[in-house]
Amino acid sequence: MFALVALATTATSATFAVVRATLWRELPYRDATALTNIYTTEPVNRDSSQQMASSPMMLARWRESATTLSGVEGYSPISVSVAGDGDPEALSGGAVSAGLFELLGTPPAVGRSFRREEERAASGVIVISDAVARRRFGTPTAALGKPLTIDGDPRIVIGVMPQGFSLLFQGGDAWIPLDLSLEQQAKLGLRNIATYGRLRPGRSLNQARDELGAILRDLATAVPNTYAATNAAIRPLREALFGNRRPTMLVLVVAVALVLLIAIVNVANLTLADVLSRRTQTMTRVALGARAASLIGARTGEIAILSALAFVAALPLAVTALIVLALISPEPFVPLGNQLIDGSVVAIALVTAIALGVGGALPAAAIEARTQATGIAGTIAKAGRSGDSRARLVLGAAQAMITVVLLSVAVLLGRDLMRLMSSSTGFTADRVVVVRMNVLSRERTTVPARAQYAEALVRSVGAVPGVLDVSAVQSRFVLNESMQSGINIDGLVAAPGQTLFAHIRHVMPNVVRVLGMRLVSGRAIDSTDRADSRPVAVVSASFARLYWPGESAIGKRVRRGAQGSPWLEVVGVVDDVMDAGLGVPLGPTLYVSYLQQNTATARVTLVLRTRGSASASSDEIRRAIWAVSPTQAIDDITPLPSLMTRSAAQPRFRAVVVGVFGVSAVALVLAGVYAITLFNVLARRRELGIRAAIGASPTSLIMLATRTSLNPVIIGGVAGALLTLPATSLTRTIMQSEMRTDDLLVSVGSVLVLLGVAAAAALIPARGAARVSPTEAIRDG
Repeated sequence: MFALVALATTATSATFAVVRATLWRELPYRDATALTNIYTTEPVNRDSSQQMASSPMMLARWRESATTLSGVEGYSPISVSVAGDGDPEALSGGAVSAGLFELLGTPPAVGRSFRREEERAASGVIVISDAVARRRFGTPTAALGKPLTIDGDPRIVIGVMPQGFSLLFQGGDAWIPLDLSLEQQAKLGLRNIATYGRLRPGRSLNQARDELGAILRDLATAVPNTYAATNAAIRPLREALFGNRRPTMLVLVVAVALVLLIAIVNVANLTLADVLSRRTQTMTRVALGARAASLIGARTGEIAILSALAFVAALPLAVTALIVLALISPEPFVPLGNQLIDGSVVAIALVTAIALGVGGALPAAAIEARTQATGIAGTIAKAGRSGDSRARLVLGAAQAMITVVLLSVAVLLGRDLMRLMSSSTGFTADRVVVVRMNVLSRERTTVPARAQYAEALVRSVGAVPGVLDVSAVQSRFVLNESMQSGINIDGLVAAPGQTLFAHIRHVMPNVVRVLGMRLVSGRAIDSTDRADSRPVAVVSASFARLYWPGESAIGKRVRRGAQGSPWLEVVGVVDDVMDAGLGVPLGPTLYVSYLQQNTATARVTLVLRTRGSASASSDEIRRAIWAVSPTQAIDDITPLPSLMTRSAAQPRFRAVVVGVFGVSAVALVLAGVYAITLFNVLARRRELGIRAAIGASPTSLIMLATRTSLNPVIIGGVAGALLTLPATSLTRTIMQSEMRTDDLLVSVGSVLVLLGVAAAAALIPARGAARVSPTEAIRDG
């Protein structure tokens, strides 16, 4: 019983900690319910649209004109390089508009935040985290006014954020002003700003959306070729931060609720069995004058002690469970920070342990209190005739049904995860290492200068022992992270209000060979594709199918962005890849030569194919990069298979959690079957003895003892199999995946597994029925 209560309490408290952090906990911002996330949508076709970030001009106009919002601010994630003493350091952070910290109600703990006049590239100021301030300067106060070389530019520390601060749960080490200069606003196609606002009192989301849309329409009048089809949208900040985690949290809540139901039933059954096993002691106490109140008090006192011990054991188990789950999928645990369990979680654990223990034991305590000196078995028999046996049948069937559903869903999620992990990414990840970094673009202000630097990096790293081939691609191989660009197709006129988009990848020569991508037709980007040669591009197979169906894409022309951009001649077609995470097909993708065209914002992520186990070490790769530029910071050096595995963290998290709950439910059912069988053997001891005396075989006695405990499992298993299809359909709807024709086979398999293990659990106490002594049974009865 102790193990049952501890297990259920651990599951409940750990689940509550995660769900509360993401869905229920108050956001750590001033008047958080008024905070909103503003974004835009662009129609992809007549039936669908895609969500996009805001442009610098949009943010500037909304700030000037919106009256339904008391503030509109923006944020663009960045990675910066810090040079100085020791090796260069890569810091994550963001470019934030002046007023964003104040909008959230989280100003710097020391110093100040940015001013409007500092919203430009050469502002020369920076706000850093408490950790960076202590690491580099000793204390936050000592950091104020100190210089830091950021991306090759000198900056002065003007503020230090509070300890543990995480901007919008994205972490961060350093923040610089967002560039909202007129020059930056003129880049109409740039969509890189996550925008946030605060509703004024008495204003609604619909009013704000209508006003923001009206401002956009005025902007579209001025620049119709860019914003004519753009729509404004707005949502609560909590939905923007955690909306994509709701399906996972819903699965958690339902699973733990089902496990709790099973645990309550089993605690009641185990307590009834314990009442029977101590019937002689109880009848003696009754014969000596013990009252009902004392019997109930003794029983509940014992259970309360067990519940308290289970509660004490559950807390460290819950912390351990949270740590393990965070290793599988860190994202849902970011809001918890370093405090995995707080007072509310402890309270929930205590209430759960008491409710499971005392609530489950009360029916048995009531029966025990009605015991007469003539025999406790008779009291329980009367209780059974009054309907308790039917209740036990229903409860036993219910827990078996729940277990079959949980097992089936766990198997389905696990199977989907295996299918996802084995899905074709379009490249060969084995023996490929990814070096993610932020190129110091302001040190190299021209296309040739940036191309020359990228070539130098590739040559230097290519000389490292163990490296077979090197290239670079504009991708960080992070889930759902991809750069997109508006495009024009030569000879194709977009429908009114429709903008053509494609994913854009600036690549170095040989990237197709390094990543093992399949060349469908034509050729790949090579070293001849430079600024002084004709502009070329390679497209993905889906790009070719969408824009030139039934035709060869070779020789066709495509143009990025505005009318002034050069036409690119398609020279090759490659298979589609999943460089934005497993299970995330990019769709139409345009590959452009980094040596020919590049921008200051185009990342240079090195990809290395290594020689098996003799692959280059991270230290050697770093030294090769620093040989080219001693100030180049490196975000991380990670094998590509590890990055792809990380991208499947959320489905892996769901599969593991539901799988653990499914196994826990099986364990609880086994405990329940054991308890009911033991209960039957003890309650029918006299009957079994008489049957043995008149010649009943041991096998028939075992069948009689197990019938009552296995019947509920059979009934519940069949009901669970019938419920599995709608449960599976609901799960797939939540997870946005498709039903499969073999889902029913999974439920049948779950029923067979449950019946097998239940029969094994029933045989342990049932063997006692075959060893009942007729003389002792009649005398004890």
